[in-house]
Amino acid sequence: MKLRSLLFIVGMCCFFGASNLYSQYYDATEIRDDCQDPAHHLVIEGCKLYDEILTAFNSADAKKYAAVNHYPHVRIAGESVKVWHTQDEYMIDTPNEKLQNLASSEKYTGWVKSRWEWRKLIQYTDQKMHWVVGFSRLDDQDNVIATMETFHVITKEDGRWGLKARSSYAGVSMGAAY
Repeated sequence: MKLRSLLFIVGMCCFFGASNLYSQYYDATEIRDDCQDPAHHLVIEGCKLYDEILTAFNSADAKKYAAVNHYPHVRIAGESVKVWHTQDEYMIDTPNEKLQNLASSEKYTGWVKSRWEWRKLIQYTDQKMHWVVGFSRLDDQDNVIATMETFHVITKEDGRWGLKARSSYAGVSMGAAY
């Protein structure tokens, strides 16, 4: 199992090393948001999960935010890899206080909420989907502070879709679960 986990992490890192180069050569505004007019049943289910993720995050409710994940949950941020084995472990790293005090972030001063800019399904089966998403961090006047891209793996476990793994450079300096 450890070898399988290591191979997964190495694969994700290789994918994102290549995709970071790719992102220098395209305009993200040209990417369609698959959630704007979803037709395929899996896109509809994935978009529903993304609505739940953003609602939970913006509500600053750590329990709701932790509940949208499947565990173990993996986050690759910059060069660091974090694995939370349980929802309780995740909530230790993402307490309500941290979510409620986003505006005091050193790197993203004034950040109070986030929004999806686009979500693109790139691979799927009936049990797993790979998405690339773009999101923005906003201040209290809805001005964009930063826009970032993230790779997500969402899985269907026990009849429920949840976020299983993600990789980005968002929040790297904060050392947080978001």
